Amino acid sequence: MDESIRELTTKQAVEFLNHTVAKHTLENLRYTGGGPRFRKRGVKREGRKKDTRRVVYPIDDLTRWATENKLQYRTEAA
Repeated sequence: MDESIRELTTKQAVEFLNHTVAKHTLENLRYTGGGPRFRKRGVKREGRKKDTRRVVYPIDDLTRWATENKLQYRTEAA
């Protein structure tokens, strides 16, 4: 993995976790709790029903969460 990349999208996070967790599962864990820490990037636009900000997962938090939950993740470039 490129050392300069510090955050991953949900799709990239699934790949980083070697598909041991589905995209849908990560999305659900954002709402129910218990998943890896995430951040929303972008500007929240007033008056819109849907939040259009981008969800990203810091790699350090993904790694920590995967280790705590005994999941396999990528340690080298794909």
